[in-house]
Amino acid sequence: MDENYIPFEKYRDICNQDGETDSSHQDSLAVHLHSLGIALNDKDDPRLRDTHVLNPHWVNNGIYTLLNVHELADTNGELESACLSRTLDTTNYPPERHGFLLDLMRKFELCFRFQEDDHRYLIPDLLDKQQPAVTADSNPAECLNFRYEYPILPAGLLPRFIVRTHILSAPTLRWRTGVILEFEGNRALVRGDRQQRSVSINIQGPAHSRRRLLAIICSDFDRIHSSFKFTPTKRVPIPGNSTVTVSYEELLAREKQGRKSFDVLSRQRRTAGTQRSGSAQRRGFRGQPRPGISSRSRHLGRPSSAGHDLGHSDYCAALGLARHSLWRPQICAIEWEGGNDVGQSRCCLVRCRNGDQTGDRISSRLNMRMMHHRSRQHR
Repeated sequence: MDENYIPFEKYRDICNQDGETDSSHQDSLAVHLHSLGIALNDKDDPRLRDTHVLNPHWVNNGIYTLLNVHELADTNGELESACLSRTLDTTNYPPERHGFLLDLMRKFELCFRFQEDDHRYLIPDLLDKQQPAVTADSNPAECLNFRYEYPILPAGLLPRFIVRTHILSAPTLRWRTGVILEFEGNRALVRGDRQQRSVSINIQGPAHSRRRLLAIICSDFDRIHSSFKFTPTKRVPIPGNSTVTVSYEELLAREKQGRKSFDVLSRQRRTAGTQRSGSAQRRGFRGQPRPGISSRSRHLGRPSSAGHDLGHSDYCAALGLARHSLWRPQICAIEWEGGNDVGQSRCCLVRCRNGDQTGDRISSRLNMRMMHHRSRQHR
């Protein structure tokens, strides 16, 4: 057949003429043809079920033409219905099929329709790349923070998210790689970072309702992620140090168990392979043990049984300093006096690659930090 598309009723007539009169079998055949990409029909979508596309390239070429029309670059992705008549060939794309193309774009989350005007649409992938100045007001230290990490940031991820959540965002708070959402007095800054291969979420507002907004955001991302062949990891930045993150699933498990603290060093050791702070990243340090380093520098033990609250332990901060600071590439070994449990050890001795003088200086600073922490504990 030479037609690019036919009404679904005509498809049934063709099936009847060829001897297939059972409507359920006709529907089953339509599903198989759709799955194979031979003929497109979405019978479960009332906007699309009445058109049976025989030539998938007809759809692709029409949408591609719209996404590349020059006038949309001047309107930051705002598309008027009349633009289709000016842009598309009316012979192949008659006006009565323009709505079908727009509905297809909405189904695949390429655009959304403005609530105040049924004839205007926004294509987020054509938004301005520059993020608004208001994003500078976000302070992660005052926010509920969340992070998705990907093997590679998928193209179109943030535009699809903007489409799904457009009722929660204002026109001036959307850009190509991010958006600001508002819900129940909370404001969420959601933005992607292609170099870091991640999406960060910072929610500021009343503490009692921030998690509800996070649940909405995660639900929409989960729906988008279901179309990918991989599953991104969910991470939570540590308060006071956003460059170090912990597993979201493990935090949920600990919350159910009523546990509000954990071994910072153990957590840092597991995530160091993928989380690199700014200084370590410049040095190319990936947190993996260097060849020839004593195992004692890689096994720092556990804190005392009482535990230390995350973000409030100078003791853990002192030990973390040895593993995750600028000193780390210089350290060959860390030895502890007073037993294997560093939480009970009296002092530490650091051995460095470039001589005992550097090791003595680092040892002195670490021991002073630990003594200061212990003096505070006994007050």
